[in-house]
Amino acid sequence: MSKAFHGFDLSSFWRNSQYAAENYVDRSPTPEMVKAVERQLGFKLPAAYVELAKIQNGGVPRNTSYRTDQPTSWSEDHVAITGIYSIGGNKLYSLCGETFNSRFWEQEWGYPAIGVYFAGCPSAGHDMVALDYRQCGPDGEPQVIHVDQEDDYRITRLAGSFEEFIRGLEPDEAFGSQTLSGVERAIRENDLDYLRQRIAAGCNLEETDEYDRTMIENAAIQNQPEVIELLASAGASLRNALSIAERNLKYFPEHEASVSLLRKLAENRNS
Repeated sequence: MSKAFHGFDLSSFWRNSQYAAENYVDRSPTPEMVKAVERQLGFKLPAAYVELAKIQNGGVPRNTSYRTDQPTSWSEDHVAITGIYSIGGNKLYSLCGETFNSRFWEQEWGYPAIGVYFAGCPSAGHDMVALDYRQCGPDGEPQVIHVDQEDDYRITRLAGSFEEFIRGLEPDEAFGSQTLSGVERAIRENDLDYLRQRIAAGCNLEETDEYDRTMIENAAIQNQPEVIELLASAGASLRNALSIAERNLKYFPEHEASVSLLRKLAENRNS
């Protein structure tokens, strides 16, 4: 049993998949690897992070939601993560990798330089989870925070430590979809039947959310090409959907499907 996680069952913490194995999971870190990563980051990693990596170094947890006491761009009462970065630099999602390393989010996306970005979110870069060293210093025990790029990089405190954050992760089902509007849920879950019903009922396809994004632009952010095609066929304006998808494609190869579709739709409308 891991000393840092006394009484907490880590045997089923990770969800096994080929995607996680290819993009997240690295070999167990040696003390030399940990020190090298810490030197490159400029911060000492929490002991619990290292202990978790000894069981599996990076990956996608079974439980990916964390409860909050205030709303974020993701939900009224929780945030979600897509995975936890491995300690090292070999994987696409690793703390010191060639592309999506911790510093990448500061240098390319303008996130504040306050610590270590260790977990991505389903928004494809528009919010992140980080270790915050502002109060404790580079050798202290950092808090875990959520940084919302969509809301001028607003910071929401999640947990007092990395271990507390890991212990507090809950399954998506614990929240259901009651915190989302029907359309938001349908876009995220690719619920085409619900969207068809809303379209048939005459919903406003050009209505924007608090971030001035239409449904089709949100579908581009969520990389939901089937939703994009449905909304476009119903007459929705493409507006900035293509530019949003193209920006995400620079960092997330899986967004190629949305970019290809939106380019085709734009060409057809311009012809």
